[in-house]
Amino acid sequence: TLDEETIRAAAQNPGASAWGNIANDGTIEGGLNIASVTRTSTGKFDVVFSTAMPDANYAVAGNPTQSGDTICTFHDQSTTGFRAETYETSGSRYLDLSFAFTVFATNALPVRRGTGTDAWATCQSDGTVDASFNIDSVTRDSTGVYAVTFTTAMPTANYAVAGANTNSSSVSVSFGDLTTTGFDVYTRDMGTGNSSDNSFSFNVNATNATLPDTFTEEQIQGVIDANPEGIAKAWVNFDGSGTVSIRDSFNVDSITDNGTGDYTVNFTTAMANANYASVASCSADSSPSQLVAVMNFSGGLNAIVAPTTSTCRFTTSALGTTSDPEYVHFVAFAS
Repeated sequence: TLDEETIRAAAQNPGASAWGNIANDGTIEGGLNIASVTRTSTGKFDVVFSTAMPDANYAVAGNPTQSGDTICTFHDQSTTGFRAETYETSGSRYLDLSFAFTVFATNALPVRRGTGTDAWATCQSDGTVDASFNIDSVTRDSTGVYAVTFTTAMPTANYAVAGANTNSSSVSVSFGDLTTTGFDVYTRDMGTGNSSDNSFSFNVNATNATLPDTFTEEQIQGVIDANPEGIAKAWVNFDGSGTVSIRDSFNVDSITDNGTGDYTVNFTTAMANANYASVASCSADSSPSQLVAVMNFSGGLNAIVAPTTSTCRFTTSALGTTSDPEYVHFVAFAS
C-alpha cells in the first residue's frame, strides 16, 4: 500500500531530469543524474549526464552562485551532456565561477522522499513574496541583498539554485551562502557594477531518491493529474534566431517573436493565476556576446510587461542591447 509520504513525494514531482551545484573547479557539490563536470578552460565546463536524455531538445536554466557582474550560459547540447560557460560582464572575460543548473527533458516518474524541486518563489524588489513553495521568508538585508529562508530545511547545503531577474535588462542575479535553512540572493546593475534592488524568481533542487517498486505508473499519473503544487507547469526549448521554432516543450502552445530578442511564451493550458515563478536562460549570440534572459520585460517596448495566466514575455540582451540567441530555455513553476 502507498503511505502518505510516498503520495506527497509524487504530488510534488517537477519532472526535472537533472540538476547540479558545481564548484568553480568543476567539482560536483550536489546533483542528480550528473556523471561528471570537467573544466576544459577558463570559465568553460563540460557536463555529462549519468543517464542520457531522450533527445537534445531539453531546457537548461541556471546561473552563477556567487555575487558579481556574472552570468552563466549553456551551449552544445547533446543527449549525453552540454557545455556551461561562466562570464564576467564587467570585465568582458570568461572567469571560473561556481554555478547551478536544472535540466528539464521529460515529465519523469516521481521519486520517493525527493521531488527534485524543493522550493521556488517569485519576489518583489523589497523582498515581498508574490508566490512560492517551501519558502518561509525573503528578507531584504541591504541594497540588492536578500536572505531566503526555507519552511522545511534541505538535507544538505549542496543543492542547486537557478533564477533570474524579472523586470530589468541590466541587472544580474546570483546566489551564495547556501545553508540547509536558506541562502542569499544578490542583484547587481551590470552597467555600473553596483548592488541594485530588483525583483527576481528562483527554484531550488536538492533531493534524490529512487522510485519504489510498489508505486505503479497509473498511481503516479493519478496524483499528477490532481494538479499538485510545486510542479513545473510549463517548459520549452526553442531556437530564437531567424524564424522562431520550438525544439521540445511541455504545456507551451507557441512562441511569439515580438522583435529582436523579445519573445512571448503562450501556454497551452493557462496558469491558475499570474503569480508563478518563471526562469529562462540562453546561449550567446553570433558576435559572440554573452546574453542574459530578463523576465517580464520587453526590449522592443523598453518596458515591464506583467505576466498573465496565458502568456509570459521576456527579453534576451547584453547590457541593454537585444539579440536573437540560437538556444533559449524557459521554465515556469506554479502552485
